[in-house]
Amino acid sequence: MHQDITIVYVIYKSGDILFKNVLKLRNFHKIIIDNDPKSILEKKLRSIDSSINYIKMNKNIGMAKAANIAFKKVKTNFFLYLTADTIINENSIENLFKIFK
Repeated sequence: MHQDITIVYVIYKSGDILFKNVLKLRNFHKIIIDNDPKSILEKKLRSIDSSINYIKMNKNIGMAKAANIAFKKVKTNFFLYLTADTIINENSIENLFKIFK
């Protein structure tokens, strides 16, 4: 597990692309704020990666407010905010980290 970076997602009615991205980024801490109070994604996400910090909101509070909630939960030195459909691999994140480190 990469100890210096947390990946933050704010989602609303996200699907398969999110699962693919979570699978690709197993070596990072992840915080997912789900703005869909009727979402049933938690069980599937935890089956993919049990270390995910998943927070389901009881109403859609919007992307910015949800992101601020996630940022307050980050315990690493750096975070990377991604949308559910952002396709990125671990090497790209490592390269970004080297630039900012």
